[in-house]
Amino acid sequence: MELMRRGIPFLEEVPLGRFRVDFLIGRSLVIECDGRKYHTGEKWKAYDAHRDRVLNGMGYRVVRLKGSEIHRDVKRAVDRALGVR
Repeated sequence: MELMRRGIPFLEEVPLGRFRVDFLIGRSLVIECDGRKYHTGEKWKAYDAHRDRVLNGMGYRVVRLKGSEIHRDVKRAVDRALGVR
């Protein structure tokens, strides 16, 4: 895993409010990994947007990475999530 390779501490499958997020880095960065199966179509886009608004309201910054983006270039995807240029 790229976060481990970089020595970045993280938690997986963290319950935040009524949601469970894929990764929590530090106290406020949430990384969600969106696969095609559960994140395609208007229903899922609306649900994800709702989750993001609720989490933002709780003080979290949410970054969504597509599964294809992660598989294509995981280092670049992690850089984007961390705000590295």
